[in-house]
Amino acid sequence: MDRKNSLLALLGEGVDDMLIQEARRKHPDSARQLLNQAIHLMQAGEPLPHNVSLWLADCLSQVLEEAPNAGHAFGLVNSAGNPGKHSVEFQELLADIHHEKTGGTRGTFSEGCNRKGESYALTATAELFGVDARTAKEYYKNNIETVLERRRIGDELRDENEEQ
Repeated sequence: MDRKNSLLALLGEGVDDMLIQEARRKHPDSARQLLNQAIHLMQAGEPLPHNVSLWLADCLSQVLEEAPNAGHAFGLVNSAGNPGKHSVEFQELLADIHHEKTGGTRGTFSEGCNRKGESYALTATAELFGVDARTAKEYYKNNIETVLERRRIGDELRDENEEQ
């Protein structure tokens, strides 16, 4: 199993659920990532996560019953033939995981860079989510304040509960 798929396995079904949601919204990168994960697991003789198996079964049913082609059924193209837009939840999850990967530091886009000037952590996050580094950086910058605010509120609630 390659590094990206092993990271998906470590994060568990939550990422799979998010990818499935995105594939159903006809976002081809998410659909390809799910299909690649399924292919690697099947080739290795490993069982598929239950939610991925259900998604595959649903896609195959659509191919047999109603979809104009397999690409539509699997979420590789939408009805207009274009990729769908990632949901806010997907963008926030990417920002949250990237924040964790960088040790909770902000603005780490220029430290430890590849030839394109993209940070290694950002590139790894982008690969994990099946987007390019520029998109990952945009999602991070647009959603990190929301992620940090949710964490702050969660910490406050946890502290209040511990005091009681």
